[in-house]
Amino acid sequence: MGTFAQAGGSNATRVARWNGVNWSGMGSGIANVGSAVAATDKEVHVGGTFLIAGGKPSYYFGIWNPPSSVPIASISVSPNGDVAIEWTSQPNQFYRIHSSTDLATPFAPIGDPISSSATTTVFTNANGGTARFFVIEKTAP
Repeated sequence: MGTFAQAGGSNATRVARWNGVNWSGMGSGIANVGSAVAATDKEVHVGGTFLIAGGKPSYYFGIWNPPSSVPIASISVSPNGDVAIEWTSQPNQFYRIHSSTDLATPFAPIGDPISSSATTTVFTNANGGTARFFVIEKTAP
């Protein structure tokens, strides 16, 4: 949050998010200063001296739901270090996995987008035991 209109070249009126690869705005932003933020795995709550958030009357409080966030259902590691990530998916949708070895290094995509044919999708990364952070993005093919 801040007094900015752009983040990383994207329109972002006073509030932005980082997905591990790029900055982007959170909806149409907030109409004045935000002073408090809290996040869950599904939404971001913002409080401040604004009366409009996301183009709607909000009276000092707004909730933002990411349009393509993908909650992770489970993560498991095999004895040889392979990581399996399972998430709730939508059939006929595409997902892209990004990873980073630390949170200071930008996330990079792993392979091509994954096509989901069921309500649960599993991705296995044969990384040979290298510790990684992962982000799942709902994307186009």
